[in-house]
Amino acid sequence: MITQEQYKRAKAWIAANRKILSKLAGEWIAYNENGIIAHNTKQEALVKEARASGQDFVIRFLHPTSFIHTPRLLPVRFRS
Repeated sequence: MITQEQYKRAKAWIAANRKILSKLAGEWIAYNENGIIAHNTKQEALVKEARASGQDFVIRFLHPTSFIHTPRLLPVRFRS
């Protein structure tokens, strides 16, 4: 069982490593404060892999649209 403090550190790892996670978009990941334990497109297979590691973990689906970077729009001013 993962503690609340471990969960906070795991969330911080996720926030700091979005570039790595973008490569796994569309997959399930098992992770903890040390990083990714396992990833798979099928949740059941992921759980088996993560449990085999013997580590505590959190499971999350990385939705593909979560990593779309929208361009920044700037105003255009025309001279008359």
